[in-house]
Amino acid sequence: MTPDQLEKYRKQLLDLKNRLDEEIEDLEEEISGGGLAVGETDLHARTSKDAEMAIEKSEEEIQRLVKVALRRLEVGTFGICEDCSGNIIKARLDAIPYTPVCIKCETIREAS
Repeated sequence: MTPDQLEKYRKQLLDLKNRLDEEIEDLEEEISGGGLAVGETDLHARTSKDAEMAIEKSEEEIQRLVKVALRRLEVGTFGICEDCSGNIIKARLDAIPYTPVCIKCETIREAS
């Protein structure tokens, strides 16, 4: 991968990390906000909080993967599958720059 390509991915990852940091912080504030809104039932409030917590957990996992990808950029292993050591194709990195594995290995992981 060229230095320009690596820099492009680094910038994308940093932008994503910053956006996730803000979104997670906002979700944490909403979840800890307590109290019911006017007209909101206990069931609705509980369901809404459960959904917000699930979204926060998902975003935290992506945030973790982004941080790992940034470290991989620093050490020179970005774009290399951590399962098979093969190259992760550019189209996959363009779609999911924080992915740690190639498509083949992702398929194997999902099947397990």
